[in-house]
Amino acid sequence: MSGKPQNRKRPFNILTVFTFCIIGMSTELSAAEVKCSAEEIFIDVPLYVPEWVNIIQVHGPIREGDFEQIRDVLGEPTAHFTNCEFANARPGFVVELNSQGGDLLEALKIGSYLRRKGAGTYIPPSGECLSSCAVIFMGGSRHTGDATFVPSRTLHYSGKLGFHSPFTDASELSGLPSKNLEYVVVNAYEAAINIAAKIIVYALQTEWSSGLVQRMLDTPKSDLFVIDTVDKVGRWGISVYGLPAIEKPSEEDLYVACKNFGFWGADSRRTVDEADDLIAGDILEFHYPEGMESTLTFLHRELSDGGHTIFRFTSEFDGPECVFTISDHGVSSDSFPFSSLSVVPGYNTLIDAYSMLERRKTGKVDNSEYIRFLDGKWIHNGSIMKFYISEGSIGVNDVSITYYEPKPQLRHLPAGTVLFSGRIHGTRMVGNAKIFNRKCGPIEYLVQGDIFGADRDRVVLSGSAPKRGGDCKIREWVSTGPNTNLVFERLR
Repeated sequence: MSGKPQNRKRPFNILTVFTFCIIGMSTELSAAEVKCSAEEIFIDVPLYVPEWVNIIQVHGPIREGDFEQIRDVLGEPTAHFTNCEFANARPGFVVELNSQGGDLLEALKIGSYLRRKGAGTYIPPSGECLSSCAVIFMGGSRHTGDATFVPSRTLHYSGKLGFHSPFTDASELSGLPSKNLEYVVVNAYEAAINIAAKIIVYALQTEWSSGLVQRMLDTPKSDLFVIDTVDKVGRWGISVYGLPAIEKPSEEDLYVACKNFGFWGADSRRTVDEADDLIAGDILEFHYPEGMESTLTFLHRELSDGGHTIFRFTSEFDGPECVFTISDHGVSSDSFPFSSLSVVPGYNTLIDAYSMLERRKTGKVDNSEYIRFLDGKWIHNGSIMKFYISEGSIGVNDVSITYYEPKPQLRHLPAGTVLFSGRIHGTRMVGNAKIFNRKCGPIEYLVQGDIFGADRDRVVLSGSAPKRGGDCKIREWVSTGPNTNLVFERLR
């Protein structure tokens, strides 16, 4: 027998340890703490009767053996009860998650168990559920009878839910003889394919969207794809807890809700980036990407036989058709679950959504904080700029950025020329910027960014910029260059 085949067993033994590094999503060593909580929560998930439920807490890193620990507390998956002795026993319960992640294989086992058990998942105020914890979170479900389940995944608006792809620790390879690396690399590749298949099967069983799976697998271990906007929770079937209720939605509210429903249902037809462009572009009446036009039209309002008011919207192309019924009991839709979050434009963060819904109670926007922050002079590409803010509709401020002192190369632009015009939603600024060209004239394009970033003396608005040819026609849209990131720095 030749020497090479005799070495095959050793790489496979090493791979047994190496594979757990591939699928691991955290480096913490202790296991999760699982306990019955004395707290309760009111859960209202789509297609299920709202109710108070008990809480079972799973806090800390996810490690091998945690599945058995959780099963000991929750009981067998076919049983509709737990082994907890709650002071005020409720018919249902949720699993409260607060963890930075851990072992992915264990997380897949726990998530699949929760699905079979019909146990909902919940991230508490300021809680974190990251990495493999997010995988468990997506397994949350409720039993609806006749052996059917619906997703039950609830995130407090101040909580943090984040995904990234499985990874390997390259340091595990440092002690291997060079002659073994070939076998390890080949088998590591096979292990990666295997774990990707497990994730996809799990996602199908627990009713993930393919778009979220794509985002997770595309996000490196050094980063997190955080579920932090209205669009992300709506598109991926995550309920939000702790938001003020909408008692009397306006026609404009229903218009925004119908738009949101259309985007949330389009995950299988468009990429995440395309849908993000549509959300920002459409609600603020900016230009759509080419070939992605959609127009929503208010058809009519009618009174039903039961005295309820019915609003109907329809759309051209592939957009939504919505019917809303308003009664003394609130708002309902035949096609989509309606909530207060539905009326908030999708690009807003959940924190901003809370602020906007709270401000609706007073019917007035307090823009003093924005005015104080953006007051004064700012430098942009050598020119001195000024921000001007005015009060818009509820939860929105109109904003423009003008040239106060254009740099010498732009002396053909008079002072007061508008570079940017848009709106502030929460802490997000979205609008149209202009590229000025003496031959071709100005051209507008969509940019957006956060105004309260880590650097309080810097605002950055980003977006794909048009690049024109000698005939002044747009040749392409570029994602690099000075026009794609408009940087404003406070003048001291």
